[in-house]
Amino acid sequence: MTPVLETLALYAPIVAVLAPLAALAALVWRRGLGEDQVLPLGEMLARQGVACDGVWMPGAARQLAVAARRCAACGAATACREWLDAGRCSGYEEFCINAPLIERLK
Repeated sequence: MTPVLETLALYAPIVAVLAPLAALAALVWRRGLGEDQVLPLGEMLARQGVACDGVWMPGAARQLAVAARRCAACGAATACREWLDAGRCSGYEEFCINAPLIERLK
């Protein structure tokens, strides 16, 4: 076997594993952390009467960061947007991944 083929044979499994992982990471970033993504978390908190303009303690800020990440990756974005657009105030607990946190913040 030639050195080029040996090198290809050595690195092919690594590339076969890393390429899909890189594609998945890009997809997650684009879906959840992209600049064009508007998270409904702030609107949801406001709708539930949670004031976010106060002073946040480090623990609360960490909880809000986790909630924002959950919101960004949530699979119920369509249901959430429809619920918010309808102007409702109750029933979000059925689909919102951050419902327990929102209830604690009320």
